Amino acid sequence: MKKNLYIVTSAISTQTGNIDLENRWTQTLHTVDSINAKDSNADIWLIDTGSNKLPEWTEKLWPSNVKIHWWCNEPNVERIRSEAIAASKQYGKHCLFTNKDGTKTHDEERGVRTVFAAYIKNVTEQWAIMEALKLLKEDIKNNKYNLIHKLSGRYFLTELFDLDNFKKGDIFFQQQHDENTSVVMWAFKDTQYDNFLSIWKQCGDWLANEWAKPVVSDLESAVGFNFKNKGVVYIKPWGIMGIVNSPEGKKQIVTQ
Repeated sequence: MKKNLYIVTSAISTQTGNIDLENRWTQTLHTVDSINAKDSNADIWLIDTGSNKLPEWTEKLWPSNVKIHWWCNEPNVERIRSEAIAASKQYGKHCLFTNKDGTKTHDEERGVRTVFAAYIKNVTEQWAIMEALKLLKEDIKNNKYNLIHKLSGRYFLTELFDLDNFKKGDIFFQQQHDENTSVVMWAFKDTQYDNFLSIWKQCGDWLANEWAKPVVSDLESAVGFNFKNKGVVYIKPWGIMGIVNSPEGKKQIVTQ
């Protein structure tokens, strides 16, 4: 019987987060536990591109169906961090922020932080998923997996998550609005591997072109543009929840 693969992208140790490493780690453990609670036929790949690798002893605490890829020191991750610093210095000073009274002001310091976080988050995630999909090629050839899911670390599956939602269709996302598609979780069937890989590469090219204009863009917009009219099935509600931080550092509960 084919398994289902869950690619969990994470940055447990990060320069841009507003919560401590221990909380990010335990939240990611909860991500994994929620997958195993909802799918007894799951394999999980944890793809971590954070600032540092966790201590070796922590690896014994993950369930046996979890394979960890520590890509913290990959040359491309380091390259993207350098690009993020350069982009933040170049674009941050031009950022406008809306005040409570509706007026807009320049805030260079905040702009630098915002651009750095946006670049490193979106560009790194697109690259990491592209590399993970390439690693998947042999498993697809060997018919190992049926459904390939991607879930952002620190989010978790809720009781609304239902594998029956993926029976009809081939590629699955949740649409936020016409030009913006959630990338917290998506899925595709193994028969769509080559097609999905090709479109995902287009998303990376689109992001690079937008940043070169320069426009501060995100992966949600890249996915919304490149997967439009590609036979995507949009699922709502998907059955995921997460506690995330706003740019001001306030905790927010997000459900999709």
